[in-house]
Amino acid sequence: MENAQSLYQPIVALCLLYAGDYMFCAVVNDGAYGYKVYLNGRYTCNIEVAANTTWVLSGGSVLPAEIIEEIGAHIEGFLE
Repeated sequence: MENAQSLYQPIVALCLLYAGDYMFCAVVNDGAYGYKVYLNGRYTCNIEVAANTTWVLSGGSVLPAEIIEEIGAHIEGFLE
């Protein structure tokens, strides 16, 4: 059985303007540098930090680079 510490996964939540609509975005850590992105409660994609410290799409549906960067900035702010 896993202990409570290993089950803890912080969630970053924010509101995004995407395709003309406001969407609830939840981001869950998926490993050392990867994160699963959910828009309005539905899995959308995975993002991660590239070697040059920019945020990139690593799987799932394609999102515009500026949306990925905005999500990444919120993650960085949460981790500080």
